[in-house]
Amino acid sequence: MNTRILLFILLAGLSTHLCAQPNAYLYVQHPQLFRSGSGTIEDAVVAMTPNGSFMKYDVTMTFSARNVTTFSPNDSVEVQYSYSLPPESVVNDLWLWVGNELSRGLILERATASATYEGIVKRRRDPAFLQKTYEDNYKLQIYPMAATGTRTVKFSYVTPLKRADGQWRADIPGYLFRSSFVPLQSVRVIYYAPSVSHIPSIINDTRIGFTPWTDSLTRVAAWKCDIPSSVFALSDPGIAVPVNDAADYVVTKFSAPTGGTYQVMLDPFAVLGVNTSRRFLIAIDYDSIKTTLTRSAYIEAVKSMLKSRCTGKDSFNVIFDSWQRSGEKWFAADSAGIASAFSKLGAETIPNGSNIPGLFMNAVEFLNSHGANASILLLAASDKLGTPQAADPVITWLRLKLPAGTDVHIVDVNNRNYMSMFINGRHYFANQYFYNIVKSMTGGSSRSLMYGTDPGTLLNDAMTALRGGLTSLDIQMNVEDGFTYSKYSYGIKQYQTVLTSQQVGQIGKYVGSGAMSMEVGGFYRGQPYQKKFAIPAASITPTDSTLRAVWVGRSIADIEWLYTNTPDAIKMMTDDCLRERIVCRYTALLALEPGDTLVIAKNETPIFVTNASTDGQIPGSYQVASAYPNPFNPSTTLRVRLPKGVRAQDATLRIYNMLGQVVKTFDAAGLTSDANREFRWDAVDDSGRRVSSGMYLFVVITPGARHTVKLMLLK
Repeated sequence: MNTRILLFILLAGLSTHLCAQPNAYLYVQHPQLFRSGSGTIEDAVVAMTPNGSFMKYDVTMTFSARNVTTFSPNDSVEVQYSYSLPPESVVNDLWLWVGNELSRGLILERATASATYEGIVKRRRDPAFLQKTYEDNYKLQIYPMAATGTRTVKFSYVTPLKRADGQWRADIPGYLFRSSFVPLQSVRVIYYAPSVSHIPSIINDTRIGFTPWTDSLTRVAAWKCDIPSSVFALSDPGIAVPVNDAADYVVTKFSAPTGGTYQVMLDPFAVLGVNTSRRFLIAIDYDSIKTTLTRSAYIEAVKSMLKSRCTGKDSFNVIFDSWQRSGEKWFAADSAGIASAFSKLGAETIPNGSNIPGLFMNAVEFLNSHGANASILLLAASDKLGTPQAADPVITWLRLKLPAGTDVHIVDVNNRNYMSMFINGRHYFANQYFYNIVKSMTGGSSRSLMYGTDPGTLLNDAMTALRGGLTSLDIQMNVEDGFTYSKYSYGIKQYQTVLTSQQVGQIGKYVGSGAMSMEVGGFYRGQPYQKKFAIPAASITPTDSTLRAVWVGRSIADIEWLYTNTPDAIKMMTDDCLRERIVCRYTALLALEPGDTLVIAKNETPIFVTNASTDGQIPGSYQVASAYPNPFNPSTTLRVRLPKGVRAQDATLRIYNMLGQVVKTFDAAGLTSDANREFRWDAVDDSGRRVSSGMYLFVVITPGARHTVKLMLLK
């Protein structure tokens, strides 16, 4: 087998299992010959639309095979793009550009979609195929693409908002574009704000910002930002997302006649009023032979951590030798306190040579003199305590002398010239033997520069661990005249601690009506916290049925990869995903060439499904009309949102058959341009009679425009 193909297969296999960090791989190959190479993303646009407590993403990319020298100009090649998404994400749409026309993906059972795609590849048509490969990993295939040409595709997904550093935020998925062989110069981000006062901003980066922008096709006002590659090349930038009254929680609700779906995302520490301020000693150990960092870099990393992760309610001191420290008091972790603590501490005052036992002796002396109930944060570059002979006496001393309740958190920056050894059948690097015992003995933590990332991130993570977290956290949502059920949690797992940097939440169903309330409870450092309060109606954001689709995706994610699923469970999951247009283990999206016909065998009867184009209209995040499921049987939901400036009394909603006859008319009263409204069509005409299977047109007529959705009724 070709070595490059084998390498790609190995990478793709790893990507389906090592998905702790989002990733993407882009590959282009000839489907019949052993010619292949890395693909290039020529252009990328990310459209973001906030919807309550989650964000909708529409990602448009143009692929090419330039710089792949193994292809000839006449080759037709296949694009293979594998990528992961953040946990809890739901993929629900796919669009393929075919010349100047657009083809929207059909949601199908995965086996049908896969077989259809493979058949089309053999007859050289124009499909795109999107499937879920494992947990949060997906694979997009497009065929054919001329070796000297391009193909453009868009996929859509929704994911919950995040809470970080006191802000609600949404990440810009820059990692999706770092897989390009030829790096992108910039990525355009379009932000569809729900109101004129909803102004987005790039977090922690004042070099770039959003400017007003209007979609040339839909005339919808939005915000635009072109993010250069220097910003997203190494990490993903984030957008600060305004929410209701900057609350510590966000509640979103989709109402149905007898109940509905809700979602809540919250900062549990703020809601419960938990005081997370801490006292801690920073112990600095340095050896230039063992780390690539300079002493100046040490100091700057510590100061940056204090400024970004601490407040004046925290207090600290710095120890940098067996007898030297910043002062004989606790310093407040505000700007004045940080300046005072570091006024006499410079690179030249930090000894060059490891002395971890001396640092601990200094720390114990200070704690005994100035009050215990504190933590120790050790920043070290050493391997002098890597063997049991060297480490065990220090561990014994710590057991005897370290004040009770003192947790030790270690950031190991030894990244060169370190020892490697086996102790009791286990492999250790540098001081890992010592660090592992100390963190377990004190209830602390450890992290190492040898495993990637940077010292600033390691220190921030250590500070999060130092603050500790909530245990046995529980959220209970209540409805005044009903109850909630079928609930799934975000960020809360049994026997796991919720740290201060984590967001938590819950999505569930409810029946009944009336006011909603929330009860939150948990333990922080052994102290119970509990709060119950009513949720003001103004703090609940109404949304559309996308929330119901998110609930379906979340519920299925819990069970779809359990290989003990019964046929009934598989059918239930498949039906739910087909109804809500969700890509799961048992479904896939397939975009055909406009006018192409797909033959599906149903109960041994062939059914012909034609994938129609969109008459050249490029779909944006703002669509006037849509339908799901489509094809459908026995019913479909029609979603309508009027264009800006159009009144309900000026709109007409009708369904026509292919002879141009009016089949069904809907009342447009109550339609607005601010939110979607849904109509259910049970395949009956205005007289209540069932209509026959076949193609129908759902048409929204407004002054100066007609918006058409082709419907396919299957029986």
